[in-house]
Amino acid sequence: MSSNSIPGTNSVLGLCSIIQNNAVSSSELLETCFYKRTKYYYHAHDPRAEEFSPSVHRLFARCYKTQTPNLGILACLPQDLLEVIVLQLDIDSYRRFRQVSRRARYVSTAINIYQRVLRHAPDALNALRRTDLYGFISYSDIYIALTTTKCAFCGQFGDFLFLPTAKRCCFQCLRTSPETALVNEARISRREQWKGLYAEQGVALTNALESKDIRTFKTHNWDDPKKMSKTRGVLAKDLLAAYIKVDSTMAEPGQVLLKPGWLHYRLAASIIFPSLHLHMGKLQTGGE
Repeated sequence: MSSNSIPGTNSVLGLCSIIQNNAVSSSELLETCFYKRTKYYYHAHDPRAEEFSPSVHRLFARCYKTQTPNLGILACLPQDLLEVIVLQLDIDSYRRFRQVSRRARYVSTAINIYQRVLRHAPDALNALRRTDLYGFISYSDIYIALTTTKCAFCGQFGDFLFLPTAKRCCFQCLRTSPETALVNEARISRREQWKGLYAEQGVALTNALESKDIRTFKTHNWDDPKKMSKTRGVLAKDLLAAYIKVDSTMAEPGQVLLKPGWLHYRLAASIIFPSLHLHMGKLQTGGE
């Protein structure tokens, strides 16, 4: 076997001399050792932070002038209880509540969770707005994901935010978990496997889809992830639940919807999401 060592030298010493002769800064070393992949075959959703963050902040933080000074019947509630109730609202309802009165604006603005999300997660707010999901997700949901580094599905380090449920996840779970399975309902309905169901139970299926609070979302343009398209995705488990409600025999064959696939939809419904170190008050983009 041939040797790669330089004749007349010791290979170990040669390696040491190479290291000594090529000074590497600590930042370069850390960047190499803790490399994080940010580009994938399919694009993740791009919230366009640099261009939209200021306007997103204004959208969720601004209030119109109101002549009503108090909260009416809600004024009898203790402050801490009122905060708990308000934090159960989805983001769009929260924004509307802030417009009710000056007191409502004061109460909702003073909540720490709201302030931290607005400051540290404007990308998430913008992504939820652009995908039409901010009527399903609360500030509390985003805050929980923001203040953890663990994937909600496997417990490993996760650097994605899955927008339909606002769960932090790793790339492996985003790619394969049934909880992150997404499909295009319009395309599914044209497949041979499901044509019969739509032909025979079309009205019942439409009613089932409308009766369930199914989270559909707008996807971005596949050629330019900074632009949105008219294509919509839907959580596969929600769609399957609607199928089973109409026809219980769909439970087993419908499991195919939950299998790995449709990666372009899964990535279109996610963003790369840093975590907030509470003690330092800074965002982190790598694992511990």
